[in-house]
Amino acid sequence: MKGYLAGSFLPLLAWLMPDAQEAAAVQELSGRVPAKWAPLQWPPPTASPTVVIEESVAVRAPSTSSSQGQTAATSTTQQPQFCERCCNDGYNPYPCFGVEACAAQGPRSGRYAFVLAQLGLPRWPWLTNLDNMRAQANKIIVKANSSVDILLLVPKAGSQGLNKEPTKDVKSALGCREKEILQRNAVKLREVDWSVPPTMRFIPPYWQANTWCGPQDLMRLHALGLKGYDAVAYYDQDIEFHGDVEPVLRCAASGRFLSTSGGVEEPLNVGFFAVRPDARLLHAAILFAQNASYE
Repeated sequence: MKGYLAGSFLPLLAWLMPDAQEAAAVQELSGRVPAKWAPLQWPPPTASPTVVIEESVAVRAPSTSSSQGQTAATSTTQQPQFCERCCNDGYNPYPCFGVEACAAQGPRSGRYAFVLAQLGLPRWPWLTNLDNMRAQANKIIVKANSSVDILLLVPKAGSQGLNKEPTKDVKSALGCREKEILQRNAVKLREVDWSVPPTMRFIPPYWQANTWCGPQDLMRLHALGLKGYDAVAYYDQDIEFHGDVEPVLRCAASGRFLSTSGGVEEPLNVGFFAVRPDARLLHAAILFAQNASYE
């Protein structure tokens, strides 16, 4: 369902972004490729892995024995390999976008943010990759003379959820362990007004409200309109960085929308996206949700 929902937003992206077909094709893929896929060496010799997305399948670690095809463990010093046509323009496979080349056209420094989201009450263990994210943020701060915040989106107490039902008060539910993790990693809480766009037209009638993944996926649309940042990158909580992600932020700051395809061939997976935020993007997403029937 995650892929179904996300894929339905491709027409919105094509409408909003300049150079529509190219923008829709922007894909930064990471993860692991099934053995039946033939990986290709990523062309730039200096390229490094960006992220590993546990629910996606896209990057295979270099083989220790090309004749046996055995997969080696991924490390930050190994060169990534990509399947030949893993990316998708919304309709068909498409050559993957070069994020490093795009980043070279972007600003050398800026104000950036990594964005996470928490819809329901947290379970333990929680945010297990947060230390990894903070370490990456600190490296970018030093390397690029930039600022990098880590934001956690949570619904306001009583804010609008599915079928206008009030959402749970996540902020008040945070205990000592959760607060210590956030404080140690300098995470900023951002309360949002809704987890489902107001008066959204499509609500699946065949699912119970508490089993539909729409609210947790759609709440992250708030990242599109975050004020005061040159670029933001949303990541699911189970994503761990392997390498330098500064090119992702620099590329997004140039005006590109970066996404990744999904694990079951959906063209867009909302577990990761990077964008130069603009209130008009968020407003357009709300209007799209109010009018799209997904039929």
